[in-house]
Amino acid sequence: MPVPKAGITLYDGTGNRRDLDEVIAEVRQLPGRLVVDDDLSVVVDLAGLGFQTTSMDWKSGKLKRADVSLLHKRKRKAKILRITVAAGVAVDVAEDTLFHVRDVGGAIRHVRADMLKPGMEIIGADRDDGTPGFIIY
Repeated sequence: MPVPKAGITLYDGTGNRRDLDEVIAEVRQLPGRLVVDDDLSVVVDLAGLGFQTTSMDWKSGKLKRADVSLLHKRKRKAKILRITVAAGVAVDVAEDTLFHVRDVGGAIRHVRADMLKPGMEIIGADRDDGTPGFIIY
């Protein structure tokens, strides 16, 4: 059985534990599954492939299985960046943190933190009243 790296345990669709490096090597060969491969990190798209990890259910405090959509492995130490959104809130993130950003036409794409520009809208943070997520300031 592979030893988990960085505290992450990954399971395939049949429930078998999988080595992260092996999964990255396999999935990067599939058309459209390689999201990023640069000097800093490699990211593969696992959405819909049945991969899961363990996650804490914050209400019960018990571990459960959760689907994995992206698998990210850093190749070297990343710089820490401070991202400020229009509301004035600042967060510190690694330079290779991926954000889902909505383009002007409404398309969604992945953008690394070091490539964010003022005016970009980070999605996934929509409010109950329907107003958009965070806007980069």
